[in-house]
Amino acid sequence: MKKNIDIQDVIFKIREALGLVPKELIGVDIGQSSVKVSKIVTKNDTYKLVKYASVPLPEAAIIEDEIQDEEALKEALKEAFKEAKVTEPYICLGLSGPNTVIKKLQLAGGDDEELEDQVIWEAEQYLPFPVEDCNIDWYVIGENMGGGLDVIVCAVKKDVLESFKTIIESLGKIVKVVDLCSISITNIYELASEEDLSSDIDDESEDEIFENTSSTDINKILIPSTLLIDIGSQATVFIVLKKGIPVFVKEIIIGGASITEEIQRQLGVTFQEAEDLKKMSSGEGVPDDVLMIINEINGTLVNELKKAHDFYINATSDDSLKNITVTGGSVRLPNLLEEIRSSFGVDVNVLNPFNEIEFNENDFDDDELNDMAHEGVVSFGLALREFPK
Repeated sequence: MKKNIDIQDVIFKIREALGLVPKELIGVDIGQSSVKVSKIVTKNDTYKLVKYASVPLPEAAIIEDEIQDEEALKEALKEAFKEAKVTEPYICLGLSGPNTVIKKLQLAGGDDEELEDQVIWEAEQYLPFPVEDCNIDWYVIGENMGGGLDVIVCAVKKDVLESFKTIIESLGKIVKVVDLCSISITNIYELASEEDLSSDIDDESEDEIFENTSSTDINKILIPSTLLIDIGSQATVFIVLKKGIPVFVKEIIIGGASITEEIQRQLGVTFQEAEDLKKMSSGEGVPDDVLMIINEINGTLVNELKKAHDFYINATSDDSLKNITVTGGSVRLPNLLEEIRSSFGVDVNVLNPFNEIEFNENDFDDDELNDMAHEGVVSFGLALREFPK
């Protein structure tokens, strides 16, 4: 696909030739409740978090993935860049929501042009919006046993991407890379769980990871699957992984804000009062009616997670779940992890990005580190991206 010449790309290439381009990108995660920015420095296979900030957004500033209050978002981004002392211009932007898609496809293969034609044709069958209205990219995982290729395809609507990009660039930044938030979470999981991933499979069977994912022969599925679940404010992202590769992704529109809204509705309090009551739930002295609401929403969420997993099993015959890893600010809700563990019958672990990402202890206190470990994972994954070659 031909691309128009972008003056920013020309300037970037000149700066790159002169050695003036920094090695790292600034990860920018724009959620529905807050904006997170981070910078991670990579050196000799080590990773160090050197900048981070999280700034809350007003209620309903973003609904799903559509901007409702441009000025509020711009001010939050400006404050986050200032708080994190971000002077670097180049950004890796994360996107999520109903106007983004990630899907694993099995294609016949061929040269680059033939593969592109196959991706576009298949995308027309699966995308919930016209192909001409979106940006599409793909990554070849490898050959499958049928002689074709397994490919991860990602898409985002052009107008949604442009709306976020325009606001960021109005602040003097340049969006060099756009990634889906589900992919960035997977990157951190792979980094923090590298040893576990390498032990799941031997080299001889590696080529058969994705062999016949639509087959009814369960014996052909050689690697156990892992669930990676990001429980955010407005939504929960459900990801099935095979050796660190996302093979199924679903977004469930239930998150921490669902509890806040239900507390507000049932108890007749303001949004902020409801949010404060929810945050108190991990301590003592919380009213029983608040805990009942939390448990009710938890139960609804877990039921939806089970439905998503059952759908995946029915579509692929892969009932090989090994464990579940969770992340996101809402994993701290009382009883939620226990309910997930009981419903799925496997171990549930909380993703800790600081297993592999270092930091200066003088830069962050314990409360900040705890918040970042749960809420900063997407921005960390974005900050790990490299400049496009």
